[in-house]
Amino acid sequence: MLLDRLYLDAASEQHPSVVQLRLRLERRVVGFRPRFQGRRVDRARIRDELRTNPRRAAREEAYRAEDELWNRLGPDLRRLTQARNARARALGFPSYPELRLNFEGLTVAALRNLCDEALRPIAREIRKIRDDFLVHSGEATWFPWDLRFAQERRAALPYRSFPGSAMVPAIRSALRRWGLPISRLPIAVTMHDIPFGGLTFAIRIPTDVRIVIPPKGGWERYLVAFHEFGHAVHFASVHQPGYLLRSPDVGFSGFVEGIGDLFEEVSMAPRWLQGRRGVDSRSVRRFRKGRSLEHLVRAAMMASWVRTELDLYRDPDGDPTRSATSYLRTLFGFGRYAPRSFIQTPYITHPVYGQSYLLSLLFRKQLVRAFTEQVGRPLWPNPAMGPWLVENWLAPGARYDWIPRVREVTGRPFGVRAFQDSVRSGEP
Repeated sequence: MLLDRLYLDAASEQHPSVVQLRLRLERRVVGFRPRFQGRRVDRARIRDELRTNPRRAAREEAYRAEDELWNRLGPDLRRLTQARNARARALGFPSYPELRLNFEGLTVAALRNLCDEALRPIAREIRKIRDDFLVHSGEATWFPWDLRFAQERRAALPYRSFPGSAMVPAIRSALRRWGLPISRLPIAVTMHDIPFGGLTFAIRIPTDVRIVIPPKGGWERYLVAFHEFGHAVHFASVHQPGYLLRSPDVGFSGFVEGIGDLFEEVSMAPRWLQGRRGVDSRSVRRFRKGRSLEHLVRAAMMASWVRTELDLYRDPDGDPTRSATSYLRTLFGFGRYAPRSFIQTPYITHPVYGQSYLLSLLFRKQLVRAFTEQVGRPLWPNPAMGPWLVENWLAPGARYDWIPRVREVTGRPFGVRAFQDSVRSGEP
């Protein structure tokens, strides 16, 4: 089965008809620098402006900064989408999403239903962020470029408490307190501006794993770095003979992202936060309360990402902008606004991967519940976490399909319950 998946992946995404289009687009994406206030800047600067700039007009400019690129690449992306669909049909699947989702036992219809099931009972909680923003800003309505600023205003920690220069040693130290032999794992870190928050490359599992993250500080970048270290520890902890069982390349994307997500829990742990210079218990309580809807917002954004990409593959010649904008307005209560491009970098570089970040949130919360039931609290620091993770999830590599494995380890089928309970509890 693993070999079949690898063949289908190679025969679709690595076919020359796809690769030539994808590489051309990737080069243009990587070489692009968005323009902000008349100057070319890196993408980390754009994310910072959306989080911290008090001027609404500047935030909107940052929100639209990459449209210059996407408006040029739109026709080529549609051709790439058509090429992927053509390869999937040649391999016996009705569309490229059906091929990719089949690796994890999903279908397009099942994924759309899962998005709705996860969000429908709790989506209105998002409006609390909107209401809080309107009260404090005095504005009559809000827009997508206000969202990250509103989240930051509700809960921020001093930038100086999370310097970029201290990021890697701080994370390594934290993971040692999870009982992980971090100093013995072959993980190399490079700090460089990239079009993503971070990337992990499993050059050779388990002996050569590398992380690339932007050279900036702040709590959010520490969170991303914890996520990337989660991937790296995962790959460096696999203990299986042979390439197929060592490499969770296809059919495991929700699982892989879920392990990365789980490591983000440390960045929210009260004792870890209080260990940062200039962060006291009062500010931690305020921060955690303000971030209580963080994962719900993330799930909503991922659902929008997934739905838009599925719409693109359903009709590559169409324009999903209108439906994507309508969906966001319904979820978040945004006012009317001129839509920006629907395109995102992963539509080019990591096709039909967005659902992994929704699945990973569900998986992450189910893992937290299982660990605390089986081992006990606190989640961090707890030296039992590393051995529990390695034995049940990391060392087996690709030996088990991950969704059935959830029931085996946690005692419950994979689902939305733990995630929804976490949101309702008010815990971040």
